[in-house]
Amino acid sequence: MMGNPIPTHKLRDRKDTMAGLVFLDEKGTDRLYMGKDGKLQMGGKLEDRNSAGWSYIINDTTGDERGGFGFADDEDRIGLGLDYGGKDGGEAIYLYASNDIAYLLMNTNTNDRVRQRAVLWHETKNDLTQIKIGDKTTDERLVLRTVGEKAVISYKADGKNKNILE
Repeated sequence: MMGNPIPTHKLRDRKDTMAGLVFLDEKGTDRLYMGKDGKLQMGGKLEDRNSAGWSYIINDTTGDERGGFGFADDEDRIGLGLDYGGKDGGEAIYLYASNDIAYLLMNTNTNDRVRQRAVLWHETKNDLTQIKIGDKTTDERLVLRTVGEKAVISYKADGKNKNILE
């Protein structure tokens, strides 16, 4: 189906407004979408996106988003995400680039709000580069960080950051 907006149709499960091109499977589930961002579906629920832009979205057999490539107009950034499925789904791997920041993020599949397991991050404006490794209790169990000409290796224990090397 194609349109601006995509027409509401009895054969299509989703009824939210979207603009672009959507491919449906034989059950009426959105499986592939290209166009101006519509709502995000995770765990069968539709949610607003946090930015406006254009995307290429791949959905699973339930219509939940499982991956996408998109450009956010309002933030001048581009991202590629590969998602976990299910009601607690979310980004498993995310690659992000804007004019000042680039990062690669790997998350764990949990809803306890401590999701980051590995991060490779660079900020041009602040001359900051860091690698963070997390576990089930913290996003920053081990951190290697350079800012300008200063380098620090630290770890978190008992809720406090402790430097190994400065």
